[in-house]
Amino acid sequence: MRTEAGFARIQSTGGGTEQIFYRRRPPLREGLQPLVLIHGAGYTSLLFQPLFNCLPEEVDAWAFDLPGHGRSEGPHRSSIGEYAEALADACGSLGIGDPMVGGVSMGGAVALEAGLRWSAPPWGLVLVSTGARLRVSPAILAAQKEAVEAEAGGETARDPVFGGSTRPADPESHVTAAVRYSDWTCCDRFDVMQEIQQIRVPTLVLSGEADVNTPPKFARYLAETIPGARLRLYPEMGHEMIVVRPEVLVEDLVSFLKEVE
Repeated sequence: MRTEAGFARIQSTGGGTEQIFYRRRPPLREGLQPLVLIHGAGYTSLLFQPLFNCLPEEVDAWAFDLPGHGRSEGPHRSSIGEYAEALADACGSLGIGDPMVGGVSMGGAVALEAGLRWSAPPWGLVLVSTGARLRVSPAILAAQKEAVEAEAGGETARDPVFGGSTRPADPESHVTAAVRYSDWTCCDRFDVMQEIQQIRVPTLVLSGEADVNTPPKFARYLAETIPGARLRLYPEMGHEMIVVRPEVLVEDLVSFLKEVE
């Protein structure tokens, strides 16, 4: 399946501009409603390649590296809301109007912020393995901070959550220990539990019943609180179901896109 890639140019938080990397699975024809996807903490848009490989040609799918992640320039952001602002700027730079916004884990939090804060709300939301509040255990935060210190000292640190090196050889998946630690801190501070009832766009919530990071109760709360939201739970599937079994999600995702188009 053909994939395109490029950069959106947006205003940097420190002045000037920065380039935000995207990959796109172009549709069979132009003019279709775009689906914009946001990766989780410590990841890049490469997370969505397995999903891209399964999507039918009538879906116009885009995935971005958040600022400071992978091939995107600029400093990483210090809050989920700031990432949502950067995403809005990137979509505007590329002329992506009225998108469906979907996200996994931290990316789902970014999607929720888009649904709550964007001046022109998204066409809809797809929330995968996420929640309205994403508390992180102190032990994980402490381990991530130790990885930052190790990397700053010249060591090749092991990521305490995902495993593997915090300095992968592939630039497409490169996320420093400092950025990973910041991502987890952003998640820990994120809480829109008392606000999501204000969302007024079609919403699909997807969760694995075996997810221990964002348990099914998180998904049920989203579906029960966001007006009209639809919920799909997948038996025996965990937090990384979008990578392990993307083909299982595609049917529900495409059905939802067609239903609300």
